Amino acid sequence: MTAENQDINPEIPRKSNRFQKNPAVAILLITIILLLIIEGISQVALWLKNTIQAQAATSPAELYIENLLAEDQIESDVFSAEMKELYIDGVEFHPYRWYRLPAFHSGTYFKTDAFGFRNEPLLPNQSKKLIAFYGGSTMFSIRTSQEKSIPGIINSLLVPEDSLFALNMGIGAYSSSNELNTFIETSRNYPIHTAVFFDGVNEVTRYLEKFMYRPQDSLYHSIGFPYFSTLEIAFGNTLKNQATEYQITKKWTWKPATYWVLISIIGKIKNLLPANPVAAASPSEWSESDYATAGKIAANLYLNNIRDISAIAKSRGIRAIFILQPTLFSSTRRGDEIETSYTRDQHPFVEAIHRYTYAEIQKADKYGIEFYDLSDGFDDLPPGKYFYDWHHCNAKGNEHLARKIIEKISIKNF
Repeated sequence: MTAENQDINPEIPRKSNRFQKNPAVAILLITIILLLIIEGISQVALWLKNTIQAQAATSPAELYIENLLAEDQIESDVFSAEMKELYIDGVEFHPYRWYRLPAFHSGTYFKTDAFGFRNEPLLPNQSKKLIAFYGGSTMFSIRTSQEKSIPGIINSLLVPEDSLFALNMGIGAYSSSNELNTFIETSRNYPIHTAVFFDGVNEVTRYLEKFMYRPQDSLYHSIGFPYFSTLEIAFGNTLKNQATEYQITKKWTWKPATYWVLISIIGKIKNLLPANPVAAASPSEWSESDYATAGKIAANLYLNNIRDISAIAKSRGIRAIFILQPTLFSSTRRGDEIETSYTRDQHPFVEAIHRYTYAEIQKADKYGIEFYDLSDGFDDLPPGKYFYDWHHCNAKGNEHLARKIIEKISIKNF
């Protein structure tokens, strides 16, 4: 074959593609690009969701709360931000009483002492007798300023000659089960003369939560059920703050928008799945006798707790007083439509268990315990606005309760 007959345009060899040689690199790059696209879409989705929620029409209940806060001269945004600092950003796990609020918080509406209670950091003149008020969110007062909490108002009603000073030991969701340990701790940290325990609501709600989430768990039968909603937040905060011990650093606490979108999707999928077949029946399916049994269990736990608290107080020379707090369920009062809705809109099983729990507490033998029934404390309220819901009060409602407590326990005769 001559040279002329040879192909004068031989095929030029193509350059090899690096991705052909390393397909894993191509897959990795494509995956990263896809994840970035998903993250971008998630960021937009979250932004749209927050924007829509912010622009959503205010419900009548929300508007009512904003109006009440305004009447008490409280800036809603500032107040909400401080509550978030206390109960979400700053709350920490406490090994003996579920959780504690941050110490030495100093805001416009909330101040806390060295142990996270809603008191000024410095105690008054030590010549004054300290009256410690224990309870849940009603005693803490989640919708008023420091001065308009029940202990704050009691201090304003006292005169120098009384030589008394009220301390606020209330923390949101605390029940008598929690107050047992709280009292042991605080009676060691403060020179308490008298301890007042203002309870009732959380004896009912903590029992309901135990039944719904851990009905067969004997761990909680004798001491009671903690408030896991805040406890989980507190435990997470504590782990983050103890980075060295738990090998966790704050720089890893950020989560991408994709995480929150996936959590939301998973939550919606779980809601579509059938309920756990071994779970107990919903309280809404109970009979009247079931409500009566639940009320007896909740009441017995409360009574056991206050007997133990009373015994500890006596051993330390502290006067212990127990008050059954009023609610709109325990009251004959029915005010305007908003007030009526607070009880009407609650699920009927809440009212039923509340009714039986209070009845069992009221008829029980409380020999040797200084106990006062203030469950009818709202009955004689004059016309006006006093409530944020079926048991939390505004400043006017707290003043009414403060005066009732002073009258009931003869505080002027201490």
